Amino acid sequence: MNNLSLIFKVLSIVFLFSLNVSAKEVNSDFEIWVNDLKKAVQDKNYQQDFIDEVFLNIYYSKEYIEEDKKQFKPQTFAQYYKNAINNRRIRKAKAKINKNNVILNKVESKFQVPKEYIVALWAIETDFGLLKGDFNVINSLANLSFNKRRRELFLNEFFAAIKIVNDNNMSAKKLKGSWAGAIGQCQFLPSTYLKYGYDFDNDGIVDIWRNKSDIFASIANYLKSIGWDNNINWGYEINYNKELAKMSNSKEKYNLKLLLDKYKISKKNNSKFNNREILSKVSLVNQDNKIFVVFNNFDLIKEWNNSTYFALTVGILSDLITN
Repeated sequence: MNNLSLIFKVLSIVFLFSLNVSAKEVNSDFEIWVNDLKKAVQDKNYQQDFIDEVFLNIYYSKEYIEEDKKQFKPQTFAQYYKNAINNRRIRKAKAKINKNNVILNKVESKFQVPKEYIVALWAIETDFGLLKGDFNVINSLANLSFNKRRRELFLNEFFAAIKIVNDNNMSAKKLKGSWAGAIGQCQFLPSTYLKYGYDFDNDGIVDIWRNKSDIFASIANYLKSIGWDNNINWGYEINYNKELAKMSNSKEKYNLKLLLDKYKISKKNNSKFNNREILSKVSLVNQDNKIFVVFNNFDLIKEWNNSTYFALTVGILSDLITN
């Protein structure tokens, strides 16, 4: 064996040893974290058998950290939009509205949130309930709270998920969802489910997994509760203007009437703004050289998911499926 081969072999052994030590350290730290979580859950006076069953399903996995990192993959709005909206999804959304029209009309009447927004969110979140996620939610949130990034958020969701399992008398391993702990066909975080989940058919269960009336009502209840205004749209694409492009993508709010007077803004679809919209404060969003005037309802969609791409896509899809 020559010297170069020997050096390479030694370095390989050292590298593998360091990886093994690092993995052991992580697992040890995770065990300490889980023990602390268990003590905190015990302080909430759950039955010990229930607690034991919950923690039986918790184990360390670096998969959650890898999923978290994927969120930062750069993409343009056009790429995001293309992945979320196509002719098939538009046709399917319209068909779902027709099929569920009776329930949707009742939900819309009660909450004053248009059914098109409800279905658009349902479509983009889970492809109309098909992609709810198959991760063990309790384990997801234990791992994500172990990671220091957004620890407070995921720790709160961990305790909310345990409450859901206990209140619904279900097995912890049956609470499935996304890698980030979102659950049901509307992909609520556990705390959102506890706060905004709505038992629309009054059967005593808030079922956002299988019950369409509860799913639609929970989406509408969320939007209405945070301030949805049924008298205005989410926003509109307007004809391109260089000055407006420079003013876009800031936190600045503009008086729409003043913008109309000064810049002669016109919608791409040539329709008129209603009186309520003209008197509103708006933001300007510029993505891929497309400029949008957006209202407060747009900001509320961003409260659901704090992404400009997401809010634009939901808004555009709701327009595309409006009869």
